[in-house]
Amino acid sequence: MAMMKFGFGQPLTRKEDDALLRGAGRYVGDVTPAGTLHAVVLRSPHAHANFRITDLAAAKAIKGVRLVLTGDDIADLGPMPTPGVLEGVAIDVPFYPVLARGVVRHVGDAVAFVVADTLDQVKDAADAIVIDWQPLPHVIGAIEALKKGAPQVWPDRPNLSFETSDGDEAATKAAFARAARTVKTTIVNQRLVTNYMDTRGVVAEYDGERYTLTLGSQGSHIIRDIICGEVLKKPLDKMRVITPDVGGGFGTKLFPYREYALAAVAARKLRKTVKWAADRADHFVGDAQGRDNVTTARMALAEDGRFLGMDVDLMGNMGAYLSTFGPYIPHGGAGMLPGLYDIQAFHCRVRTVFTNTVPVDAYRGAGRPEAAYVVERLVDAAARKLGMAPDAIRRKNFIP
Repeated sequence: MAMMKFGFGQPLTRKEDDALLRGAGRYVGDVTPAGTLHAVVLRSPHAHANFRITDLAAAKAIKGVRLVLTGDDIADLGPMPTPGVLEGVAIDVPFYPVLARGVVRHVGDAVAFVVADTLDQVKDAADAIVIDWQPLPHVIGAIEALKKGAPQVWPDRPNLSFETSDGDEAATKAAFARAARTVKTTIVNQRLVTNYMDTRGVVAEYDGERYTLTLGSQGSHIIRDIICGEVLKKPLDKMRVITPDVGGGFGTKLFPYREYALAAVAARKLRKTVKWAADRADHFVGDAQGRDNVTTARMALAEDGRFLGMDVDLMGNMGAYLSTFGPYIPHGGAGMLPGLYDIQAFHCRVRTVFTNTVPVDAYRGAGRPEAAYVVERLVDAAARKLGMAPDAIRRKNFIP
């Protein structure tokens, strides 16, 4: 048999490894053109608070400081948008400001953007900004947020962001009615922080006509479309987004972030290259986090261990704002909950909740790893209840 040029099992010479193995990769941290200014974001230490910036003079007086941006300075910018909504589901998306104005809703909420000649100068300037904080009641857990009397994240809407369902509720109820046994488990998919090797950063340039952003991402186009078109409100041909090597956190680096718009505004105002790079503290409270679901799942079982129906109540903690694809993830994952099993009837109730926490988004897998964890834990519980081996109950119920 003639060997196929591109057949399965043929060797493939990789082209991308050489530079990385020699330490010659090029990440955002390696991009610092001559004359680049440095930026930091001043963030809230409170989960929920009213605030008023009372003194910028001391910060602006520090040697090397070029610019201090507050919410009032960028009031003309659009909010951070949420395109990942669900068709046919009413979701009242709250205003997600590039810089908070008057109230912060999670630890790490951004309140000012400072630019200076050096990193030490800009850190000193951020520390010199005087803010009057008035802490407010806060709530951080999805279950607690839906309890009667819980503090409201948003004064004009309940903590329940939206509710929807998937599957056939009537058929699932009928399956449970005829079941010989039932099993139930509650699973916590805990909140996660990416903690990638290469933290997020952006280098913003402006030539009088066009912005150029160099940043780590999962894809340049969505960042260009949202930051340029929706936040800065400019024609899309006025911005180019370049992604060099990306050192981890591919999923979390997908989204448009506040710092990209802020660096672009600063570069335009100063006509200088502006660079912002997250430190670990920035990353832990400034980047989208993942998961944070509480899921109760039940399985209806026949006497021989066959799965008749699966009913799920999934509650997702969205954080204080709805991030780019945040609302879609719990619902998208719900469709994966039956897994590889021949379950005759399925229903899932999905609720998403506002809390005073960092927004969540598509950390990795966008709801599917959570779904796999839930169904496999439920199958193990069913095996224990029926006295069957875990592999035997799976063989009986896998889709052939």
